[in-house]
Amino acid sequence: MEQVQTPQRRKIAKPLGLYIISGLDSVIVGLIPLLTIFLSLRNSELELPLLSVMISVGFPLFIMAASVWALVGDNAARYVLLGLLTVWSIALIINLIFLYSSEEGAGFRSASVIGFTVRTCFWSSINWWYFNRAHVVAYFKQNQ
Repeated sequence: MEQVQTPQRRKIAKPLGLYIISGLDSVIVGLIPLLTIFLSLRNSELELPLLSVMISVGFPLFIMAASVWALVGDNAARYVLLGLLTVWSIALIINLIFLYSSEEGAGFRSASVIGFTVRTCFWSSINWWYFNRAHVVAYFKQNQ
């Protein structure tokens, strides 16, 4: 009886940058905005629509969950995380533009608005760059 030997594929180790990017996504894009939203809602006497509050609280929670899910190594989580980060960044930039162009935004400093917009675009581009690198994609696709 002849045994057929199949080539074994080597398991690709989890990239170190995945720990760093996932941790920073959880803190910078998840936890800090979530705490900021809770503190601003607590200290505000304005009543916001429920849908606005749900979106403002939901996006950071989903981004934190997707970053932990991506840390596990599921390829779908990579797509979900990149999609959520992109939609969140676009929503923040559009909200800043509307807020800055309205009468209520007259007290805002334009430098801080521009800085926040640049940081948001920069962080989204860092995530897109890292999660589409060849060795990271190979790590995520090995489990399929």
